Amino acid sequence: MNKKVFRLSPGAPSIVLIVVVLSMSIMGMLMYVRAGSDLKLSLRSVQVAGQDAVLFEKAEDTFARLDALALSCREKAADPAEYRALLAASLPEGMEMEENLIFWQETEGGRTLYAGAALGAYEDEIRITWHTRMLEAEVGETWNIF
Repeated sequence: MNKKVFRLSPGAPSIVLIVVVLSMSIMGMLMYVRAGSDLKLSLRSVQVAGQDAVLFEKAEDTFARLDALALSCREKAADPAEYRALLAASLPEGMEMEENLIFWQETEGGRTLYAGAALGAYEDEIRITWHTRMLEAEVGETWNIF
């Protein structure tokens, strides 16, 4: 019987080593490019989160001022109808009142937060509560966050 023995030529290990080194180099370059993309995405996320935090802080400040205004109007009013009329007339510019709801918007860095508060009953301890908060990004997408 004729048996053939398989033998590697002296250059085969060199070829395998070159293929492994090239593969590792390509993988290293891909990881480097991906790390740069991840860094850019992370920095953008930090920027957007900062803008959103500023928007929510502004909305909370406006909500607190609105609550103080509602308390002031309730102390001056004699009945619920007078309270609503006085509050509607006292609202700052940019706020709109529709029945029991008050709407306004906050803007920061190309992003807009649409906020709304609901009036409590005239007799209740709680004067206003959050009704809605919707965040609109610069791409026109609206997310209901609350």
